[in-house]
Amino acid sequence: MSVVNKMLNDLENREQQQGVVADYQPPEKKRSPLVWFLLIALLIVAGAAAYMQFGAEFLKQSETNTVVQTAVTPQPQPDVVHTKSVGSETENEAPREVSSRVSQASISSLAKIAEQDAIRNQQGESEEQSVSTESLDNTDSALAEPEAVDNQSAQSRLTENAETSVQTPSENTTVELEVTEQPEPSIAQAEVTPSSNKVGQDEPSEPEPRSSMAVKPSEINRDSVEDIKLLAQKALADKNSPQAINLLSQVLNEQPDNVNARKQLASLFFANGESGKAETLLKYGLELNSQQHDIRLMLARLYQLSKRNIEALSLLSEVSPDIVLNIDYYGQRASLAQQLKSFEQAREDYSALTSVEPEQAKWWLGLGISADSLSQTELASDAYRRALSYNQLDASVANFMQKRLRDLGR
Repeated sequence: MSVVNKMLNDLENREQQQGVVADYQPPEKKRSPLVWFLLIALLIVAGAAAYMQFGAEFLKQSETNTVVQTAVTPQPQPDVVHTKSVGSETENEAPREVSSRVSQASISSLAKIAEQDAIRNQQGESEEQSVSTESLDNTDSALAEPEAVDNQSAQSRLTENAETSVQTPSENTTVELEVTEQPEPSIAQAEVTPSSNKVGQDEPSEPEPRSSMAVKPSEINRDSVEDIKLLAQKALADKNSPQAINLLSQVLNEQPDNVNARKQLASLFFANGESGKAETLLKYGLELNSQQHDIRLMLARLYQLSKRNIEALSLLSEVSPDIVLNIDYYGQRASLAQQLKSFEQAREDYSALTSVEPEQAKWWLGLGISADSLSQTELASDAYRRALSYNQLDASVANFMQKRLRDLGR
């Protein structure tokens, strides 16, 4: 029993010891005030350092933002009529670009950015001006097109094709400076009233002073002149009269004996309503070479368009070139002589034309009218019959010739 009791007592003592151990709590440790002081001091120092670093930078950024935004504020641009501002997008984006750069750049870099933006604004203004100039140029060219079309109709009256040589006239073609289909005699002139061979008494206009144009030599070589000729023909094809006039003038300055260039330039002057310049140009061509029959014929037609028929006939009567090569020349002179009642000269020219081109009814008609007006009945009747035999003329003209044959008893 004693042993058992002893073991129970030992067990009880162990349980008491374990309970004490399980409920044991260590005493609270007290922190030293020095530690707390060090922590607080460290926080204060860190806060002061952060303020000094980030606060100063923030103040600089705010100041520079204000300065740069004021510097790059776009100035109001003057309104441009009918133009679209090319630099407007650049001006609107400039403040945003500067604002994004300020946050990462120093004050020196900001000055460079402001300078770049100012240059960009100037480029935008120059682009606006260029767009405005282009629009005005387009407007001028658009306004010039109707004028070119109007000039074409006037030019066609002066010359159908100034580049080609004189061609044999036909019933349906018109030659340069043709007033009417040339040269078909007028039936109104066929009233059989014998008259004198004197030229009509039209009042001549005051003669214009003779041209004193001088040829100025230049250093343009032969190849360059050929290039200018090609450019001139292209300008004519494009109906660019100002450029064609300029180029043809250069060609004549280098080659004053260039007949085609002179005729083309005179045609352009006449089409532009500058008949005085055209006349001066053609007169000077005759001064250089009086045997330029194309120039003489063109000048005579210019006189006729100006209702200066006496001057036109007098000019053509100065020279009688080879009729085979100058059919138009003789046809124009015969027609003018008939209009001015110079029937003797008209008869001679028409007779020569019938010898060269006997198949042309209009030459026989002209010969018949001239002979009829001179009371040369037999010659007039033969000419009328020959004209009728070709059946080339209008019915009204044919009726007139048949009536004259009956009146003449033929």
